Amino acid sequence: MSTQARTGNQYCIHAGELSAVICQLGAKIRRFDHSGKPVLCPFGQDDLTPTCNGYILAPWPNRMENGEYDFGGSHYRVPVNEQTPKPRNNANHGFAYQYFWRLECPTETSVTQSLRFPNLDGYPFDVSLKATYAIDERGLSPTVTAPTNHSRPAPRALCFPPWLADGGHAATA
Repeated sequence: MSTQARTGNQYCIHAGELSAVICQLGAKIRRFDHSGKPVLCPFGQDDLTPTCNGYILAPWPNRMENGEYDFGGSHYRVPVNEQTPKPRNNANHGFAYQYFWRLECPTETSVTQSLRFPNLDGYPFDVSLKATYAIDERGLSPTVTAPTNHSRPAPRALCFPPWLADGGHAATA
């Protein structure tokens, strides 16, 4: 029986009154607290993540109608994963949030993880992501790069939608 969290390894970083927990799954922010109180809506290490709270969404950050797109003169189709509420038929938020990322460089005040996309159905582009979360007395700073690993251009975009805690946050940790 495994005791690892469903969100993978948990990387805790802190500086002064600020602390954060970054997960291996999706390189997402699971907690960000000031003086022990949540700044972002927290969730437990084994909880289903509320929508895409804290994930890095890439190589596309929104919805792709019918899972289809054109790039460089070619037509591509990625798997549709959003069908409700009807009549939705979208490929939603890319692939990055579905993978366990590789730990690159942990310190007390930062953590860096990386992900190289495999040759995926509908996204055959060789792109790597590198995400660093750094914390200091001013706050939490995410930095993400997404270079291609070859000379062929690749479509890519990203975002990370954290939810601000309102004192009565919807998820608990």
